Amino acid sequence: MGSMISMMGSMISMKNTGAETFCDDVDLTVLGLGIIAGMRTFSAPAVICLTLSKDTPEADSGPLLAVAGSRWALWLSMLLASGEMAADKLSGMPDRTDPPSMAARICSGALCGAVVSRAAKRHAIGGALLGGLAAAGSTFLTFHLRGKLAGKIPGTLAAIAEDAVVIAWGRGIINRADLVR
Repeated sequence: MGSMISMMGSMISMKNTGAETFCDDVDLTVLGLGIIAGMRTFSAPAVICLTLSKDTPEADSGPLLAVAGSRWALWLSMLLASGEMAADKLSGMPDRTDPPSMAARICSGALCGAVVSRAAKRHAIGGALLGGLAAAGSTFLTFHLRGKLAGKIPGTLAAIAEDAVVIAWGRGIINRADLVR
């Protein structure tokens, strides 16, 4: 998975004016986390917390990174992500495109984008916008993909496959991320 992200990065990193790139590793990390947030609301924050727990934030990294890198944030995010994956297999769960679910996914992507941007010493608002937009797009895309699979494979199997994609993609981000510079 990491090689796919690297390949995407080299394909997207086209020079605009010769001085700056259109999309760099930070943007790709935010985009990837936003996509994960659109698939599973709490998995993207769990990826952030797990990644930050592996590093020691700089003393001046600010409260956002300090909280996200804390032990309690790691355990809470992992508990919520696991619970969401289990709950997704239950009947009667609301659609991910219902307004409360959609808002939670967008907020999750935006929060993760802000954290990654701050870790890269950038303005949080740009990362929040990119993460939120990626989460919104991913929410609708995966909703329609699951709908198309509904008649072909059992819903639980589709949900497990989606979980596997989320875990693999998140692991790829964790393995290649250097959030604290």
